[in-house]
Amino acid sequence: MSAGKWWLASLLLTPWAFAAWGSEVVLVVNRENPVSSLSRQEAVQIFLGKKTTWEGNGKIELYVQLEESVNEEFIPALVNKSPRQFFLYWKRIVFSGTGLPPLQVRGDQEMKRAIAADRHGIGYIKADSLDPAVKRLELR
Repeated sequence: MSAGKWWLASLLLTPWAFAAWGSEVVLVVNRENPVSSLSRQEAVQIFLGKKTTWEGNGKIELYVQLEESVNEEFIPALVNKSPRQFFLYWKRIVFSGTGLPPLQVRGDQEMKRAIAADRHGIGYIKADSLDPAVKRLELR
């Protein structure tokens, strides 16, 4: 199997492991959040601001990274937009007065600190940064 076909096959077989260039990006939530998995559609709705509450657990606080390499992997794989399109989408929402922007953090360590301190938070980090401070959210 050629390298291109192998990569495509692995992408199709593991669609929710946002992987590129050898590092997987995973969704994380606060350890106290009772949610342990989301459907892909639910995750897309959260990241596009269309789902704003956890079932029985309050308002969702969306965190995004300013780290370009992580955004280049994660955002297109989940919401089918480039990072530029994603952030412009959010600027339009804010400008129209129909929503508040995601909270921005500078990298995996800051993301973990923010999510660990925010019971309603959701964000994303590289899998190799995962530790007990936050809980990995499985996508089904």
